[in-house]
Amino acid sequence: LYALPKPEIVTRWYEQTHDDFRFCFKFPATISHQAALRHCDDLSSEFFDRLAPLASRIGQYWLQLPATFGPRDLPALWQFLDGLPKDFTYGVEVRHPEFFAKGEAEQQLNRGLHERNVNRVILDSRPVHSAAATSPAMIDAQKKKPKVPVHAVMT
Repeated sequence: LYALPKPEIVTRWYEQTHDDFRFCFKFPATISHQAALRHCDDLSSEFFDRLAPLASRIGQYWLQLPATFGPRDLPALWQFLDGLPKDFTYGVEVRHPEFFAKGEAEQQLNRGLHERNVNRVILDSRPVHSAAATSPAMIDAQKKKPKVPVHAVMT
């Protein structure tokens, strides 16, 4: 989910799923990429308000950060996460190379997520990069998926 669904779509999703179904919605790019988690309280409120009819069916909200979001941006991540509704589970996917280098930046990230009971989303882009890009679709996929190691970390 990179844009807000229309209210009628949210209603349809509710009607088409059972009580035991769980959604995992991605925060819109307006929050994660354009605003870089800063000064986006109104955007976040709109996001949660729009998805409120599905609240009982939310498995986790997923925050996918761009590769430009690095260690110096962690204070913005902590402030953003600390301001989220406590009724839900959250996961964060990072793409900056320093968060995969097993150094201080990765330790700070994992520690901060653990302190907030937030999951670190595991990104495995190996299949996308395992073959030569010979088609426009494959070239596009390889451009969009970072080539980072898989770090299975429990936060």
